[in-house]
Amino acid sequence: MKKIALLCAAAAAALSPAAFAFGGFSDVADTSLPQDKAINSLAEKGIISGYEDGSFRPNEKITRAEMTVIMYRAGHGQGSPAAAPTGFDDVPEEHWASGYIAGAVKDGIINGIGENRFAPEAELTNEQAMKMLVCMKGLSGEAEKRGGYPNGYILTAVYSGIADDIEIVFAENAETSFQSAAATRGNIALMLCNALSK
Repeated sequence: MKKIALLCAAAAAALSPAAFAFGGFSDVADTSLPQDKAINSLAEKGIISGYEDGSFRPNEKITRAEMTVIMYRAGHGQGSPAAAPTGFDDVPEEHWASGYIAGAVKDGIINGIGENRFAPEAELTNEQAMKMLVCMKGLSGEAEKRGGYPNGYILTAVYSGIADDIEIVFAENAETSFQSAAATRGNIALMLCNALSK
């Protein structure tokens, strides 16, 4: 938790206007928009990265494995953990993210999707992202009191500030609702930066 606290302070300090003068990504404006600030802040800290063409692609989707890597870096720094057994049938030790996934399981940030699977290459949903961030903040007890997964975690993300500046629209059809939609790279950056700075 000390490492997370230090990163929270660093992320908050990185929100000053001077921190974004580097103009990092070709498709991320250097403005006062919360999402752009979050992307640039996390990139400066080495928590997130872009593509070889200099873009970040904030509207693209993110996989469960990619999110786990980002979460691990937020709590443990930029070093890459060694490959490790994950306990999931679909994430063998030779998987590129096995060390990160094993570490995040140990930290209590992630769990599987049932039947001893993690689905590392599946698109991450907004509700899964919020659950991971709520767990990272140590707020899972509050989320369970509010009804558990998924709505209790979404409410806790809202009340704790993790979801600040995220437009959450609940649709009647669960298949088209915000919570079940695939999370975007930009929204993930914003939620993670919120989690680290609050």
